[in-house]
Amino acid sequence: MKLTLEPEKEQMAPPKDPEEETESLREEIREQQKKLKDMTPKERVSYYAYYYKWHLLIAIAVIFFIVYVVSNVLSHKDVAFYCILLNVDHPMVETTGFASDFEGYAGIDQKHYKTVFDTTISTSGKDNPLLAEDAYSSTMRLTALFMGASVDVFCCDEATLEEYALEESTLMDIRDYLDSDLFESLDSRGLIIRKKGFDGIERPVGVKVSESEKFISSGCYDKGTEVWAGLIYNGPNLDMYNVFINYLFS
Repeated sequence: MKLTLEPEKEQMAPPKDPEEETESLREEIREQQKKLKDMTPKERVSYYAYYYKWHLLIAIAVIFFIVYVVSNVLSHKDVAFYCILLNVDHPMVETTGFASDFEGYAGIDQKHYKTVFDTTISTSGKDNPLLAEDAYSSTMRLTALFMGASVDVFCCDEATLEEYALEESTLMDIRDYLDSDLFESLDSRGLIIRKKGFDGIERPVGVKVSESEKFISSGCYDKGTEVWAGLIYNGPNLDMYNVFINYLFS
């Protein structure tokens, strides 16, 4: 006779009584409360730090993230004027005071808008093999800013101004944006520069801002460095060019 052994059936644990579980939980809470009651303040802190440290760290991280997001949203300001100062003599100079003074003159709401004087772009090393790569990156960034319609005014040396004037529609005819009296005054002083454009027509494309004491006081360039301010064709705040030039020579 062949005997067949049947596998033992798994013993199922009897379901726990919900009332017993609730009472057990209550008892555990009472025990914990009794322990806390007998602890000193220092011991309580250590107790919470030991048992709830991860909860606390997560809560702190969430709070910091919320504060960061909210502060960024509340402190966000639209750009009222963007000016690139190319190849500055002092890249680390602080332009906050210069920008604030201009904003006050222009009547810009400083709570909701800001001006940017960008001194971070340098192409002056293009003839130096050691700096050629950095100069190339700066040129690419400059092109991207121009194409992205981010820049209003471009301050640079005469050779660079001429280079961009030759490119189709890069620089505007500043007669269309400057007050006629201001244009004539600057022109009579030899502070207006004319360059041929892509079509071979010569137009006034820049103002010699390095003759302005306010511009020199910004500290970006040494006195004697020639700087011309051109107007980029697709800038979002083209009317600010007139305000900026008026400010510099007021």
